[in-house]
Amino acid sequence: MRELLAPLPESIATAPVWWVALSGGADSVALLYALVAYRGDAPEPPIRAIHVNHGLHADAPQWAEACEQHCQALSVSLQVSDCQVDPAGRGLEANARSERYRIFEAALGRDEVLFTAHHADDMVETVLLRLFR
Repeated sequence: MRELLAPLPESIATAPVWWVALSGGADSVALLYALVAYRGDAPEPPIRAIHVNHGLHADAPQWAEACEQHCQALSVSLQVSDCQVDPAGRGLEANARSERYRIFEAALGRDEVLFTAHHADDMVETVLLRLFR
């Protein structure tokens, strides 16, 4: 695992805390496990996860619970943040993204880093959404 992630820039490798944006999907869960494996038995940097519950899906409570289970299994602290998303203005997706970024910014301290995971389908979806708008 270290060979895969070895070229981490020094500013990331020595950050005081590594945060993982944890949606509960396969990509963010895999990232969480990869970072824990990369860090190994070293206590530093601590890894924390943050899950944003937009309250937009009926399964949202189950996603938060799944995140909690993964974090407990890995001894990673989890912050779950609930938010309200207004669909007016730029639209539901854009407003949800802005709210998520606001929560991330509020959680991170000085020089702490946030890891996010996206798979190829996320990029395809983003491109298609922009084309159809």
